Amino acid sequence: RVPQVPTATTPVVPVVMPTLGGKPPVKEEKFTFPNLPDVPKTTTETPVLTPDAKPAETLEQVLGIDKENEKPDKKTAKLEKKAAKLEKKASKKEKKKGFVERFIIQRGDSIGTIFIKLGCFVCVLLLAGSLCVIVNDFIIEPSLNSQIASEVESLLTPDLNEAEQNYDGYPSGILNEYRKIYFANHDTIGWIKYPNAGSEINYPVVQTDNNDDYLTKDFYGKENKNGTIFLDYRCRNTDTREGHHINILYGHNMRSGQMFAGLNRLLSGVSYARNAPLVEFNTLFEKSKYKVFAVMSNDSKEAGAFQPLVPYIETDEDFLTYIRELRLRSWYNYSSIEVNATDDILILYTCSNTYQTTMGKSGRTIVACRKIRPGESEEVDTSTITENRDKLMPKVWYVNKKLDLPDYYTQQQAG
Repeated sequence: RVPQVPTATTPVVPVVMPTLGGKPPVKEEKFTFPNLPDVPKTTTETPVLTPDAKPAETLEQVLGIDKENEKPDKKTAKLEKKAAKLEKKASKKEKKKGFVERFIIQRGDSIGTIFIKLGCFVCVLLLAGSLCVIVNDFIIEPSLNSQIASEVESLLTPDLNEAEQNYDGYPSGILNEYRKIYFANHDTIGWIKYPNAGSEINYPVVQTDNNDDYLTKDFYGKENKNGTIFLDYRCRNTDTREGHHINILYGHNMRSGQMFAGLNRLLSGVSYARNAPLVEFNTLFEKSKYKVFAVMSNDSKEAGAFQPLVPYIETDEDFLTYIRELRLRSWYNYSSIEVNATDDILILYTCSNTYQTTMGKSGRTIVACRKIRPGESEEVDTSTITENRDKLMPKVWYVNKKLDLPDYYTQQQAG
């Protein structure tokens, strides 16, 4: 049993011990506890901070440690720096490992994971290849081709060096300014300029004994996908036959807008046609300008169709029929441009843009021009150039658009 602990206010109880062996009893004494201080009452009230209140001291402040100005010893600093480097290196290694595990096939990968990684790899290859093609087709090759064209154009000058002056192989009657360019390339037969046809056309024209050599070669005979503008090998100024001789020039429709790509801009609206009514075609022997009288679309694979690429027509009647067929197919009416049996004709020929003609890879764009007659003005009343809403298109155009064939084709089939 725990005895009761006396408090400061508990009265002292006298203890009386019984007498033992006849000894006198213990003298009675009083005992009191010293005065104890009052214990403050605890409170649960939240202390209120005032603007003048100071923050509680930290352990460092109590101990008198200045942590900010405390300088660690050199050995500790060196160890800490080394540990930071190792941690950074380990972090990089972990990130690299994560990339490798994410995109490179690892041992233990599931079949699904392997296919996903292969798909990502193929996509990266395709993207890289596409970027290379875009950069090459729209930046590198066009830049190189422009440099070649500018270099060749600089050859159009009567200033000749000694070797060019002493050369005795120039054709009889050649213009002086074409001697230098002919000396550089004996296949040169002239120069074509069509400045307002969407993109500027300003190139040398060559000719060989076939229509293949300059499809993929530049003016100097080096491989170049832009090729060179060339005259159909069947069009010869040495052809002395009586009749009508038609010059046909070929050029690529490059995505960069170079070569004959500008011809397709003429299909974009009558405003483009009105802005480009004249073509300049100079030969080694004379300078000439031509007036456009038809812009048409053609299907190079259509059997039995009208053939615009004819270099020679014998009779006037057949020639005028040929002119009517060109006008019938023209996207625009050139009512102010007359063509008769004595006129010289120039044909510009290139591939069409699929989105414009819906004829696929066999679509072709043709611009037909007639030479300005002696004494005739170069002025063209472009307001008379209007859209031909009844133009005759190739059969495949109607088929792809799910339209009925015009009477022209049904009568042709019946005949």
